[in-house]
Amino acid sequence: MILAGAGLLLAGLPGVVGCASAGPIGLEAAVRDAGGRALVSHEVISQTPTGGELGVFILSSADDPHSKPALVIVAGVDGRHVVGSQVASRLPSLLAERAGELLDEFTVYVIPVVHDEAINRNASGEAPRQEHRLTSTPVDLDGDGRVDEDGPVDIDGDGMVTMMRWRPGPGSLFSPTHIIDPDEPRLMREPDPKKGEVATHALHIEGRDQDGDGKIAEDPPGGVDLDIHWPYRWPEWNKEAGRYQLEEPHTRALAHWLLERQNIVAFVTYGLHDNLVKAPEAGRFDITRRVPLGVEQGDLRVYEVVGEKYREITGMTGLGGVTRESTE
Repeated sequence: MILAGAGLLLAGLPGVVGCASAGPIGLEAAVRDAGGRALVSHEVISQTPTGGELGVFILSSADDPHSKPALVIVAGVDGRHVVGSQVASRLPSLLAERAGELLDEFTVYVIPVVHDEAINRNASGEAPRQEHRLTSTPVDLDGDGRVDEDGPVDIDGDGMVTMMRWRPGPGSLFSPTHIIDPDEPRLMREPDPKKGEVATHALHIEGRDQDGDGKIAEDPPGGVDLDIHWPYRWPEWNKEAGRYQLEEPHTRALAHWLLERQNIVAFVTYGLHDNLVKAPEAGRFDITRRVPLGVEQGDLRVYEVVGEKYREITGMTGLGGVTRESTE
């Protein structure tokens, strides 16, 4: 069973309403905080390409924690979701303090940061501020034989790379796709044909056509998005997914580590995807009828029960994240 919901366990701990971090997210502070507690141990699964460590906290009161049913909590796969790693980094010490009885029966594995490069850059506030999502692995995303030559640019010099809008003129290579929201002129939205609305503006990440191919910011530095880098429904046509599944060594090491733990019974990810606020569909398969697109029918009730508890704890009632289908 795989659940997606930032702060699921942390939100359920008495007296805890959230957490924040002013600096980059690393394992060092969390190790210092939790390493001395009797119920917490730490091991390194792999080195990351940036020289960091892909580490896991192991919480259990048993001499052999791998012999008990285990919950895995993973955060920081999508480098934009800094808050997930901030929450996960606090979990080991909090669970050791407040969930001792739980750890008598179960083991909890916490992996706070997978994409350490992007998480740390997004948390650091380096200028210009922008979302870092890809690894530094060079990839020719636009297929012109060059790499990393056309990334975002802070055109207006405000210290942030955001979005820009404009009215495409005659002969422009860009087509209008959005209109200005009449209720809030700073926002853009897609036109509603039923209301007779017609697109007037193009909307794009802030940048220029730096390589002269008529496209804007289509080949930024780096290239692999770890959030779509896994074997399940790997989009082989998307260059950001890597040349093959688990191409990045530390993601491959993580997959092997998980497969070796036969005691794992549930998996929670902290990220932008959701299957707790809104329960996933059940019984759907791809065109081959072999790959599930949601969850198995027999598991649906579990998601509904856990989702109900999640909404009760967090107060979330709307879909704040995204589903896999909404990104395709």
